[in-house]
Amino acid sequence: MKLEMIFFDMGGTIDLYPESEKCVTDACSKMKKILEEAGAEQISGQSENEFRETILKGLKKYTSWRTVDYIELLPEKLFSDFILKGSGIDEGIINRVAEDLAFLIDTGFFNRYPRPEAAEALGAIRDKGIRMGIISNVMSRGQVGYCLDKYGLSDFFDPVVLSSVYGKRKPHPDIFHHACELAGVELSDIIYVGNSPIKDIGGAQKAGAGVTVFIDYFENPPGDKGPVADYSISDLRELLPIIDKVQKLCPCPS
Repeated sequence: MKLEMIFFDMGGTIDLYPESEKCVTDACSKMKKILEEAGAEQISGQSENEFRETILKGLKKYTSWRTVDYIELLPEKLFSDFILKGSGIDEGIINRVAEDLAFLIDTGFFNRYPRPEAAEALGAIRDKGIRMGIISNVMSRGQVGYCLDKYGLSDFFDPVVLSSVYGKRKPHPDIFHHACELAGVELSDIIYVGNSPIKDIGGAQKAGAGVTVFIDYFENPPGDKGPVADYSISDLRELLPIIDKVQKLCPCPS
């Protein structure tokens, strides 16, 4: 291995995203308003609580379905085939607002904020001359870019690979291969950092990542059990001595 690049997961790794019942309720209310303003008269008679239950039930079906083959649907298919299936809402209306609705799920359901040390740690990594990218499981096209801009972290990452765009989600190895192809690096020459033992560590190891790093996250589901990473950290700044160790074994090209 020669260290060429570090890829990061987004949610739980670069930022934290505790779910909030109030946030979910508020986001569903905004989603209902978006649909009504787009002409979806079929939901005008639903209470906000009924609409919220429709969204959550559809999401549950979708998240269960996608665990089989790790397929991520585009927002338009996500809403027409799962979340709003059987609603009677015209497909044209769904297609026009699907990205906005998915964006509200990815952002509005949670209190998202960056890890406090993120900017410092990423700046120190960049100062070492190491390229960085992101591989993220998301439902919308816009959430990751929006959050990175909001946090002031956009300039650190290229490429940014999204399951909602690529069509496969972690732990499927193809999304890791795709990210490395875009970056022009070999999987065996990257460090991958993530907070999910199954999706991040298991997926990266199966794909052939050179080094995997698990970072603690306080809201990992209890059933998220997977392979053990090469290193475990609780703070992104702890990556720096790991990088130094890897570089001593296999110097990073200039």
